[in-house]
Amino acid sequence: MGRPEGTRPGDGGAVMGATERAQSSREATSLAEMEWHEIDRPGCYLFLRWGDLLRIPEEGLTAGRAPAIAIDTQSSRRVARISNDPAEALSVLRRIAALHGYWVNF
Repeated sequence: MGRPEGTRPGDGGAVMGATERAQSSREATSLAEMEWHEIDRPGCYLFLRWGDLLRIPEEGLTAGRAPAIAIDTQSSRRVARISNDPAEALSVLRRIAALHGYWVNF
């Protein structure tokens, strides 16, 4: 006979709490990281080097699905998508970034 769903070995069969399940889920998933020019869909993106937030709406992408804004810099332009919703609340975005270990500057 197997363990009940949501239990861990050695926990006496106790069901994991919502917080533990959420933490376990976060550890299993990570945010998509990419270079600036690889952005191909709307959402909220975090510049990994600076911690700055970038919101890209549908109309902010060119026909080829690249950002319509060019960034000319010699430093890294690596970003992480922290939300698929370009209008997501700042408090939610900060929480998502923190849960995944990212530093923010917004």
